[in-house]
Amino acid sequence: MKAAFALMLGVCCWWNAAHAQNNAIISGRVLDFEGKPVANAQVYYYPNLMAAWLGVSPDSIPYTTTDERGRYRLASVLPPSIVSAIIAFHPTAGCSTIRFGAKPATNLRLQPLKEFVGKVVNVKGQPIAGAQVRLTYISVGVGSERDEMIVPPAVPPFATTTDAQGEFRLPIHPKTNGFGVLCTASGYEPVMQTPSTSWDKLTKEGLTFTLKPGARITAQLVYAHNGEPCRGYPVRVGAILHTLTDENGRIAQDVSAGSAVLMPGVSISSATLVPTGWFAPVQVKDLKPGTTTDLGVIKVFTEPQVTVEVRDDKDKPVPFCAVDIRPAETPNMGMEVPYFTDSKGRLTIVLPDGEYRLSASGLASEEAYYTSHGEHSLSVREGRLAVSQPLVLRVTTARMSRVREVKMQVRTSRNKIPKTIWTNLSDLPEGVEVGRRPYRLDGGHLVVQVSGDRTGQMVILDYGTQEGAVIRNFGSRSLPSLIRLQPLPKVRGRVVDDTGKPVVGAKVRLILGQEWEYRISDGGSESTWRAWSEYQTPLSSNTSQTGSFMLPIVPEGRCWAVVTAHGYEPAAAILNVGQTATIRLKKALAEYTGMLVDDYGEPVAKAQLLLLYEFPEGRTPRNYQQRRVPMQAITLGTVTTDEWGRFSLKAMPSSLLLTLRPQDLSVRPIPVKPARDLILSVPSMVSTWKPADAASAPNVEKLLRRVEWLQLVQWEGKNTLLVFTAPYLAQNQQCLQTIKEQMRMGWQVAIVLDTASRQEAERFRRQVPLDVAVGFWKRSARQPVVPALPRILPTVPYIVYMGEDGKLQQQGITMDELPKVFGVLP
Repeated sequence: MKAAFALMLGVCCWWNAAHAQNNAIISGRVLDFEGKPVANAQVYYYPNLMAAWLGVSPDSIPYTTTDERGRYRLASVLPPSIVSAIIAFHPTAGCSTIRFGAKPATNLRLQPLKEFVGKVVNVKGQPIAGAQVRLTYISVGVGSERDEMIVPPAVPPFATTTDAQGEFRLPIHPKTNGFGVLCTASGYEPVMQTPSTSWDKLTKEGLTFTLKPGARITAQLVYAHNGEPCRGYPVRVGAILHTLTDENGRIAQDVSAGSAVLMPGVSISSATLVPTGWFAPVQVKDLKPGTTTDLGVIKVFTEPQVTVEVRDDKDKPVPFCAVDIRPAETPNMGMEVPYFTDSKGRLTIVLPDGEYRLSASGLASEEAYYTSHGEHSLSVREGRLAVSQPLVLRVTTARMSRVREVKMQVRTSRNKIPKTIWTNLSDLPEGVEVGRRPYRLDGGHLVVQVSGDRTGQMVILDYGTQEGAVIRNFGSRSLPSLIRLQPLPKVRGRVVDDTGKPVVGAKVRLILGQEWEYRISDGGSESTWRAWSEYQTPLSSNTSQTGSFMLPIVPEGRCWAVVTAHGYEPAAAILNVGQTATIRLKKALAEYTGMLVDDYGEPVAKAQLLLLYEFPEGRTPRNYQQRRVPMQAITLGTVTTDEWGRFSLKAMPSSLLLTLRPQDLSVRPIPVKPARDLILSVPSMVSTWKPADAASAPNVEKLLRRVEWLQLVQWEGKNTLLVFTAPYLAQNQQCLQTIKEQMRMGWQVAIVLDTASRQEAERFRRQVPLDVAVGFWKRSARQPVVPALPRILPTVPYIVYMGEDGKLQQQGITMDELPKVFGVLP
C-alpha cells in the first residue's frame, strides 16, 4: 500500500468502466449502523472506481439524495457490476463501504466516522492557509474486513481547505488501518500521503504535510484537424492529479519541481473511459521552484483509430478488461491510467504517430483475474498501423487468493472451552512476539484467517490439556460445525550424557514436520506441488532425576523430540508411538564474546539477541530424504548486551545463529563460530529513499564525520551532498554520466568506499575520471568494524541536505525526488 495508494490504484486498473452498454435504474435504501433508514443522505454512482480514485468532480456523475424513508433512485445509469461503485454518505451518520471484487450492494449501510486534525506547513514550518486537502480512501479493519474500503466522493467533509493556522479536519473510520490524503496548494508541490496507522495513533499525533515550493505548468489543448480548443478535456498530470481543460482548452497546474508528465486522462462520458481524442504524452524537465512553464499548444488527434480486442485462453472476447497503453519513447511517465474494453471485449482509441506498448489485465470473477501474456508492441506511422486490425491481446486466468476470517467452535474432550490454543498456521521462533497472528480465540470459537477457499490441513493443539485435532480440506465454505479435541498419544524417553549418566532438567520440545500439497492454476491447467514445513510446537517437558521424560506427539507427520540443556550440544530424536527414545547429549565447550554495534560503529546497549541453533546435518541431501533431524533453527534463549554493547556466552554449542529479538518478525540471523572478538553490526532498516511521512532516518551526518577526507566536503558552502558507495563506479559509464550531470546542476558529490585502506581509496580515485572527494573508513577502538551507509546500492545515491548554518536539514530521498536526483539515470 506505501506505495499503498499505488497498489490500490493498480488493483483498480483491473476494473473497467461498465458492465453493459444499456442504461438502467438503480434503487435501494441507505441505513445507518443500527439498520435505521437515513433521510437526506447523498448517493453517488461511479461507473468505474478509477473515477473515484482520481477525484473526478461528482457534478459530472449521477447522484441523488434519499427521502424520509432512506430510499434513493438513480436513473439512466449503467447496471452495477464489480467494477462500479455506489457510495452514500451523510454528514453525521457516516459513509458506506465497498468490497473490492464484489458487485456493489444497493442497500447501503453507513459506517460512523470520527474526525482527526491535521496541519499543512511550508519547509520553514509556517502554516499554509487555503491548501486543499482531500481524502482519497480509507482501509477498514483486518481479517474478514480486509477488503472493506471507504472511497469517499470529492466533496465536503472529505475535501476541505486549511484555515489561517494551516489546520484542517477530515473524517476517518475508528477501525482504519490505512488511508490516502492528497494535499495541494497554489505555488507548492502536490503531496500524497498513504500512512498505515491506527485511530489512536492518528488522534494522538495528527497528520502534518510539509509542502515544498513547486513549479507551475500551463498549456492549451486544441484539436489537430480544425484547431478548435478542447473544452472539458481530461488531463492527467503525474501519477496523482487529474484535471479538465477550461472553455479555451487551457490548463494551469501546480506540479513538483524537477519534471512532470502530461497524459490523456479518463472520460466519464465514455463507457470505456476513453477521452475524445488523444495526444502524445508530454514530458517536461528542469522545472524550477516558483517558475511557470508554458508548454504552448498541444495537438489532440481524433485520427487514426485503433481497435484492440482482448481474448482469453479459449479465444473468447474478454469484456470490461483494462488495457494499458504506454508510449515507448516516453520513459518515467509514472503510474498508467488504463482504458477498458466494452461488453464485446473491444476498445477503440485514437493513437497519433509513435511507438507503443500494450498489455491487458482485469477481473475474471470475484475469485479470479486475467493477466497478460506479455506486452504487445505497436507502431503508428503517418497515420497507419503496421499490423492489421483488430489488434488482439491475449490474457490468461489466474485464481485470486483472498484472506477470509472463519470461525469454528472448539471444545476439549470434556466439553470445555480451551484456553491455550496453538495451530500450525503460524511458524515463528519461540520467544518472538507478533502483533497479528493468523488465528485467535474468541470465546468458545477459534477464528482463523484462511487464504482461498480451502486449506489442506490444520493441526490444532491445546497445550494446557495436551489435546489436539487434525482438520483436513477445510475452508471458508466447508467448515466443521464443531471441533472436538482428543488426548494426544504420549511417548516416553530418556536423556543421558556421553558417559551414560542421566541429564536432569533438560528441556524436551516437540517439533512437527509435515508434507503438504497445493495446486496452482495457470492458463486453464492445474498442477500439484509438494512442500515440507516444520513447526516448533508449544508441547514440551523437562527430564526427571533419572533423565526420563514423557512427551505428547501429533500422530500426523514427523515428530522430533529436540533436547536442549545448558552446557550440552542440542540433540534430536524421532518419536514413534510404542517406542522409547534414548537421546545422548555431548558436552558444549564453545565460548562467544563480542560487541554489538550500529551502522556508525557505536555500541548498542541493552539490546536483546536471540540465540538460534541449526543441526549441522539438517540441510544435507541425506537429511532431505531421511528427515533424521529438523532442518529449521531452534531457539536456545536470549542474551542482553551491557551498557557498552558487549555480550559473553560460555558452554555453548560449536555454532550459533545470532539475531536481534524484535517485537514483530525476526531479521536475518548471523551465523557465528566460537570467538572472543566478535563484532556484530546491526543494519539500519531505512531504505535509500524514504516516503515523506517516514520516521526518523539514520544520522548520516554523524556517519560521514567518521569518513576520512569527507569531513570538509559538507561544509564548503554547498547545501547538498550526494553520496555514492560505488565500488564498481569506474566501470559503470551510465552512473558516471549521471554524476557528471548532477555536478553540472550544482550538486556536491562524494564517493564513500567500504574499505579502511587509504591505498585502495587512492587507487580508486585515479581510476575514476571525476574531480570528487573519495573517502574511506577509519578503524578505532570505538569503531572496530567498517560501517556502511544504510542500504545504499552501488548505483543509487544517498542525499544529504545541509542548511546555510552547516547543520543537517534532511537526509534520504523521497519518492517524489527520485527523478530529480537520478538525472539521466533511467
